[in-house]
Amino acid sequence: MRSLLRVFRHELDLVEGRLSQLGHEPDKEHKSDRLSAWFVDKSLIELEQIEREYLTHRKALRLDPLTGIFNRRAFDDDLALRAAAGKVYTLVMIDVDHFKALNDNFGHPFGDLVLRRIADVLVCVFGLDHAYRIGGDEFAIILDAPRSEVANRLQQLAVRMQRQLWREGDCQVTLSMGAATGSGAAAPLIKQADAALYQSKHAGRNRWQFA
Repeated sequence: MRSLLRVFRHELDLVEGRLSQLGHEPDKEHKSDRLSAWFVDKSLIELEQIEREYLTHRKALRLDPLTGIFNRRAFDDDLALRAAAGKVYTLVMIDVDHFKALNDNFGHPFGDLVLRRIADVLVCVFGLDHAYRIGGDEFAIILDAPRSEVANRLQQLAVRMQRQLWREGDCQVTLSMGAATGSGAAAPLIKQADAALYQSKHAGRNRWQFA
């Protein structure tokens, strides 16, 4: 984007210089007008291209390449926006149960398949705008919804995961989840959701828990 802006400014300087030269020749004022119109049209096209490339690049920076859902960068940015707004929201932290064993027993390609499938299920239950892969086998959900609705969706998620069929491996993939509701700075809410997540793990996994 910066390179395109440099080209744009360079062309602007050239055209302004050319217009200045033409301005000293009264019989060529019409050429100056045509050149001005050409530059305006060309500039608008280039600015639209710059905007498209910027938006495409910005979107790519926020997406996880393996699963297609939002990544850690998007997660941190969106939490910061909610903290600044001061609105109440619910954060859900999610771990895949025994993911290392799945990788060891069935191979990393199967592990990648598991992560993609989980992302698909998260999108089905919560929507694309709310699902994040924040690292390894760790996922998160940010949801602006009442606690009762979040609980209902977490139960849906647990059931959907239990019903998944894995032809590539004779196994069942389950999730441990922890949720916390609050507002303001993200760090305390993350800590609460993580604590609830580990309570789920210690209670036997394949379940969810509110802080």
